[in-house]
Amino acid sequence: MRTRKISRTSSAYTLKAKFADILYHDFENQQLEFLKRELSKLAQRAQACFIDAGCGTGRLTGQVADELRVQVIGLDSSAHMIHRARQLNTSNRTAFKVGELEHIRGNNQYDAIFIMFTVFNYITDPRKAKKAIRSLYQNLTPGGKLIIDAANILNYIDCYKPKITNKFKRAEGTYTQEISHLVDKQEMLMHHFERFITPTGGIIKEHHALKFYPKDILQEFLEQAGFSAKKIKFLFNYSTRKPNNNYPRIIAVATK
Repeated sequence: MRTRKISRTSSAYTLKAKFADILYHDFENQQLEFLKRELSKLAQRAQACFIDAGCGTGRLTGQVADELRVQVIGLDSSAHMIHRARQLNTSNRTAFKVGELEHIRGNNQYDAIFIMFTVFNYITDPRKAKKAIRSLYQNLTPGGKLIIDAANILNYIDCYKPKITNKFKRAEGTYTQEISHLVDKQEMLMHHFERFITPTGGIIKEHHALKFYPKDILQEFLEQAGFSAKKIKFLFNYSTRKPNNNYPRIIAVATK
């Protein structure tokens, strides 16, 4: 049995690149329908171009590009994820680059930037998070949209189970994902511990931290970046604006 232990987030997702489609497949349909509703008008602009920041293996990138018939650039910090994304997506509507969220450069070039799968929470330094939003604002065209799909700390504190086991059945066998969390309420930080077991008995161990940004903090960051308060809305899952502890997400949609 092979065991590999890793702690850095980019390394963790590098090792899990070929398993990412198994882990996140269930979320993609909800996210795709949500993005189609939010971005369909922007996709009709002449030479419209979107960014999928933290794209992973690019499945959602490709789906958005195909469904909305728009150019989408996928960005991820893991070179292995980007390699896999290029293998899975051969459409001329998609392109993939290795890079960090806070280093996007475009100068009013992109009509939409979306950050899904709680990727934004991996920026654990609030100063870097604030700087990233400012940079993203500057890279949007007038009327462009920034979408941040963040984790909701209320869900993790009050509703989330301390330990979770997920099983994914595939033709080659069953994959097992074992997750445990430790939440620091004072620091608004969650430590995520995971074991991912393949059908052949291979084990990947992972630890990383996520920073929670409540709605009021995200609102503050967005306004300080330049977004008008009147052009910022929040949702608590992919279909409702009603806040509730049971909703695992805080989704900010800001229009420049």
